[in-house]
Amino acid sequence: MKRTKFLVLALVCVFLVAGLSVSVIGSQHGGKITVALPADIKTLDARMITDVYSELVATQIGDTLVELNERLEPTPALAESWENPDPMTYIFNLRQGVKFHDGTEFTAEDVKYTFETILDEEFGSPNRTYFLPVDDIEIIDTYTIQLTLSEPMAPFITQVIPMMQIVPKHIAEELGEDYAFDPVGTGPFEFIQWVPGDRIELRAFEDHWRGRPYMDELVIRVIEEASVQMMELEVGGIDFAYTVPPDDVEWIREDPNLVLGEYLALAYVFIVPNLDHEILSNKLVRQAMAYAIDREEIAETIYAGLAYPALGPIPPSLAWAFNEDLDPYPYDPDKARELLAEAGYPDGFDIKLHRAPGEVGVLTMTAVQEQFADVGINMEIEVIEFGMLLDRLFSFEYDLINIGWTGIVDPDYATFSLFRSDGGYNFNNYNNPEIDFLLDYGRFTVDIETRKEIYDRVQRILADELPHIFLVNEVTTFAHNQGLAGFIAAPRRYGGPLNDLWRVYWK
Repeated sequence: MKRTKFLVLALVCVFLVAGLSVSVIGSQHGGKITVALPADIKTLDARMITDVYSELVATQIGDTLVELNERLEPTPALAESWENPDPMTYIFNLRQGVKFHDGTEFTAEDVKYTFETILDEEFGSPNRTYFLPVDDIEIIDTYTIQLTLSEPMAPFITQVIPMMQIVPKHIAEELGEDYAFDPVGTGPFEFIQWVPGDRIELRAFEDHWRGRPYMDELVIRVIEEASVQMMELEVGGIDFAYTVPPDDVEWIREDPNLVLGEYLALAYVFIVPNLDHEILSNKLVRQAMAYAIDREEIAETIYAGLAYPALGPIPPSLAWAFNEDLDPYPYDPDKARELLAEAGYPDGFDIKLHRAPGEVGVLTMTAVQEQFADVGINMEIEVIEFGMLLDRLFSFEYDLINIGWTGIVDPDYATFSLFRSDGGYNFNNYNNPEIDFLLDYGRFTVDIETRKEIYDRVQRILADELPHIFLVNEVTTFAHNQGLAGFIAAPRRYGGPLNDLWRVYWK
């Protein structure tokens, strides 16, 4: 399928799906839903989360001040309204009568505590970089809090505030680090237990401010093998699969007992090269690797057409910021060999790549391995548990790592923490003063046309320097039992339809 045609169709699907409404006619309370995730969570302290799977669970337990709807518009949550009297001041009017799972009332003290601990360098939150523009936190009264920024931040309401569930001050202070394993929130489901490597169990919170969720219980099972997930889905061992392997899409479409959902992801898949590595620090080597990868073939064969070559960190699903004029790296083994020779490696080199389990990801890296071998790059692949992968990533103990980045609701989220020299998710010590300047400018200016120009330039620089080797953007597919209703198939910050499990019910 041609890339341009696919992009047009995919974007049309996004806007059509985003316009769907959810009907709860005939819905009823009761029952249990079992969801499968392909990796275990790392923590349930929202302030410390660095991975999508932990975020998916934390979303069920806690609430944010503001959340994004299926059109990626900010809507009230724990804050029933907010004011922005000047570019650096945000006043949040908190919802009254909201309770934490232990029955205590949610107040401005909890908001202040949550944000102050994130900003406390000793606390060690990996999300601190997003909140650094917050210069002052002032409680006006029990249900009103004011945040003052040190400078304007364009994506503050759409990106920063919706990313953080509020934690209860009295419990988080008492438990300390143990809060990560025994969380309490204001969310639709209460935490029961986490059995590492196996499951997380939650139950409906009767006093949720939206009203009780329809499901009595939510069980999240860790099933790493996609084939096992599909088998469990078919026989009823699980009710929902977060992702569907491309090879399984057609039979699920044809199975009357299952429903397939699709949406264009706010994400990209990439390879992180360790820029401290003697060989990988050379831009010509990274460019050679990019030319050696046949992205079109990978998208068509491994992803069954449900992907397309990524041009950079900003996906086309974020249409206003996506630079469609970027020159992609076409599959060109001869050009790759030429660049390797110019870089001083005419005979290639040996390298090692780590990634987490997952059939599609492993198949993709196996294809890349074969394509690299064709130009003299001998890449060993080691598949390790997702938590171990993150440990290696943050400690710089790797040559290459294959991961993805999701939740891109603003170009700042796809770039600032990843590519700024002091970014909290700068996995590989990338340092470019021009990028630092542009990312600061893009964060502080609120004019949309100026931001578009800034991020167009950022994408051009990253496409040239390749601090990440961009692979594909995916169309996300999920599947569930046909007896379930209430899912929204639309791009969301994290999790797509799992963002709204409180809506889901058995028909």
